[in-house]
Amino acid sequence: MKPIRPALASALAACGLTLCALAGSAQAQQVQAQQVRRFFPAGVEHGVIAFGEPPHITLDGKPMLLAAGTRIRSETNRVMLSGALTGQTHMVNYALGPSGELREIWILTAEEISEINQSRLIRPRPFNDTERNPYRGN
Repeated sequence: MKPIRPALASALAACGLTLCALAGSAQAQQVQAQQVRRFFPAGVEHGVIAFGEPPHITLDGKPMLLAAGTRIRSETNRVMLSGALTGQTHMVNYALGPSGELREIWILTAEEISEINQSRLIRPRPFNDTERNPYRGN
């Protein structure tokens, strides 16, 4: 039996370690996504956002524009781009900036929605691009 060359042996060992690390990190991400409890800053409000073509949204039935730099976080707390949410409606928590612009948006999970008092829930209303929108001049 021929001995394995040292370079080949180290390459095989590196590949094996990489595969183990990838499998472990994927499993850790799944566990983390299931166990994370998000805490929201004081003063956040609840509402329903319907995303139109960026930067147009409808917040609780009122047409608005997303401010530059608005952070949108998904149910797993990852940062989302508004273009990826076009045509979708979500129950959210949101924080307003000092001049009334949307500063941060958190898309709520089913558990977070169930924790909100039922009397404060607002029924979703789909985005309608033909509605009167003062920002678009119609």
